[in-house]
Amino acid sequence: MTQSTVLGIPTLVYLPFCFFNIISPLMSCLVAILGFVPNPQPRENKASAAQESDIH
Repeated sequence: MTQSTVLGIPTLVYLPFCFFNIISPLMSCLVAILGFVPNPQPRENKASAAQESDIH
């Protein structure tokens, strides 16, 4: 059974409510193709983190 059978309404009626379900794979592919990569955060060593906690 499909969603339209279970809901008892035509598919195009609930299509606007599925907008993010439809666009999510498209956006994921677009991000992968364009090569967006988050910038890595600089790592802190334990000594500098301990010094900061002593200051605060």
